[in-house]
Amino acid sequence: MRNRGTGAGGYKTNASGKPFEDAVRVVPNGQTYNEEFTYFEQNSFNIHMKDLYKGTPGSKDFRPDGAYVSGDRRRVFILECKNQSCAGSVDEKLLTGPTKVELYRNKYPGVDIHFAFVLREAWFKKVAYVEWLDILKKHGIAILWVKDVNVSPECYDFDSTQLDAWLKQ
Repeated sequence: MRNRGTGAGGYKTNASGKPFEDAVRVVPNGQTYNEEFTYFEQNSFNIHMKDLYKGTPGSKDFRPDGAYVSGDRRRVFILECKNQSCAGSVDEKLLTGPTKVELYRNKYPGVDIHFAFVLREAWFKKVAYVEWLDILKKHGIAILWVKDVNVSPECYDFDSTQLDAWLKQ
């Protein structure tokens, strides 16, 4: 299955980030995927996992761009989408990956947490990021790729077979 998102593009997160995230969303929020997982976005993930939360009261909660949660809620696959098309600081957020995984594991003990960055292939498949991506992989962080289909308006192609392979861990 392929999913294509479209949008206006631009320098603001909602202008360029939303079409990118839309391309990665293979089912709507709260819907079942592959008969085994339910997909949640942002705060709906926190609501769904609320009774398993063991984090420090008042500590910062994350709102993942997407999360696939098994029916028994013992396996969670968290997606963070990072789209970049020009120089900026989005790429530096990749370096927070190992810390985020650790914080998720602290907040949800007993839950098998998996984490992936979904990255724009045209930007992040550069020599400049090889070392960074290798380090993320050493920490067990998966990388899923999104291809550009069109630049204006922004249109992306996410091959969900990568997602299916990741969810089989």
